[in-house]
Amino acid sequence: MTRTERLRFVVILVALVTPLPVWAQRGQAAGLVGTLRDSSGAVLNAATVSASSPQLIGQSQTTKTDATGAYRFPFLPAGVYEISAEPTGFRKATRSGVVLLPGLTLSVDFEMALEAVVETVRVSAPAPIVDVGTSSSPTLIDRTLLENLPLSRTVTDLVNLAPGVIQNVAFGGSNSSNPFTMDGTSGNEPGWGTPIVVPNLNWIEEVQVIALGADAQYGEFTGARQNAITRSGSNRFSGLADYWTTRSSWTGNNRGSLTPPLQARFRPIEILDRWDSDLQAAGPIVEDRLWFFAGGEAYRDVNRPFSFSGIAQTPDEPKVAADERKFITKLTSAPWPSVRAEGYVEYDSTYTTGANASPLVQPEAFAIIS
Repeated sequence: MTRTERLRFVVILVALVTPLPVWAQRGQAAGLVGTLRDSSGAVLNAATVSASSPQLIGQSQTTKTDATGAYRFPFLPAGVYEISAEPTGFRKATRSGVVLLPGLTLSVDFEMALEAVVETVRVSAPAPIVDVGTSSSPTLIDRTLLENLPLSRTVTDLVNLAPGVIQNVAFGGSNSSNPFTMDGTSGNEPGWGTPIVVPNLNWIEEVQVIALGADAQYGEFTGARQNAITRSGSNRFSGLADYWTTRSSWTGNNRGSLTPPLQARFRPIEILDRWDSDLQAAGPIVEDRLWFFAGGEAYRDVNRPFSFSGIAQTPDEPKVAADERKFITKLTSAPWPSVRAEGYVEYDSTYTTGANASPLVQPEAFAIIS
């Protein structure tokens, strides 16, 4: 078996053992359309148009303009692209820095000049940022915002950054009735319809919130739909190690403005053990053909929650103890230049004892969540 045959076998095997719904990629891909014309306004058919990007595995994607001079790339990974047009008898034109956003189709037109000498014309006009073919206006939270804003570490809370969403209520809908998908795959609890999958924030490249005016493909929601797009590998190796903790001594005492009787009755939270650590790595298995991304996380939180009670605290008083373990493995492949296939496996495990621990709750009533 040749190297190419082995690669195709791996891709097919992954596709078979990773059953995803047909609609799993809705909202994931970006689209690019446009028209080629000459200086007189006449359309140019059968011209070659190519799109290249570091986010695009495999070779650059190419297409031909039709009889109306139009070209179309319906499915491209979101990212920064360079678009080139090269009709016969005309100078090659290139537009760089075109940012394609998930779920949107942008239009980039070219006006071609006759070829006098062999040269390339680089267009410096700003790239379009609005999809004129849809009435929806999605909110996109990119990696820069995820890394620099003082955000919640819970991905599903990011829906509150979208205009019109306040405390998980979107446009007057029910509380927490905002479906969550990860790479287009449902992450909701079937019974209640609320989000249950909680990936690590470092695994996410971009978060897309679709609300008013959404296309028909984004059905099954009354408020806003949130889609988290996971990170992928690339042709270079990269990694990340992250750790944070909260010490008991870092917990402030905010009882100073209370009267002495109230201070005696109010007990602030007591953090006994709180930390989170995660590792991730990405890179090529076969350059331009098969990339991987993998990550794991361990989280622990042990505390005695705040309460209003005159009962004296004891060393053996019940406490809340939560342990979470998560991992993800994702493969992105291009078995053929015109084919892109990807799939992932993500696992969450949560075990919490004493979830409702309090001086006013009897030990036999303590809850366990798993």
